[in-house]
Amino acid sequence: MKPTMRHLPWLLIWFRALCAPAPWICAVTGTPLWIAAALVPLALLSDIFDGKIARAQGTVTELLRRADGWADNAFTLSYSLFVLIFHWEALAPYAAAIAALGTFRAIRALLDFARYGRGSAYHLYSAKAWGLSFYLVLLLILTGGPLGPAMTVMIVLGLINTAEGMIATALIPHWIYDAPHLIAALRKGGVLAPKEI
Repeated sequence: MKPTMRHLPWLLIWFRALCAPAPWICAVTGTPLWIAAALVPLALLSDIFDGKIARAQGTVTELLRRADGWADNAFTLSYSLFVLIFHWEALAPYAAAIAALGTFRAIRALLDFARYGRGSAYHLYSAKAWGLSFYLVLLLILTGGPLGPAMTVMIVLGLINTAEGMIATALIPHWIYDAPHLIAALRKGGVLAPKEI
């Protein structure tokens, strides 16, 4: 079957998932690490456009949403573990902040599963901002760039997004998706009255 625009979201999701082991393959085979680094912005673009295209094509499904999350987790966890192991010297000055953010996000994940039996999918603006900063930090580490402000921004945005998600999960009684900010999430979840037109 010939791929069409309706298949593109799935192709982007598969692309991101298949990029996940890239830094490890580079390390094992002796391939230049810049190849894995070059996949970071491409993976980011795939993450941005898979949902946009699916919504435009009317092909969003529960399975597509879950697969998108699985691909995100595979990519970010693989690259994160790689830089933690092989580039710890760049991250060591931020160890306490990284540990705090990691713990905070783990608590949020546990709250999501305790509340809904699965991870939340609010797609908050703060999550998009945090994702951009996270991918930038990955790229800087892999290319030997200066972390400084980028790492600080990433940590702060991660804490903001995690707190926003935890508040939404604590207050919204049922699973929802695609709410751009906390107020919209609370309205969509029935906690606040709908916005008057």
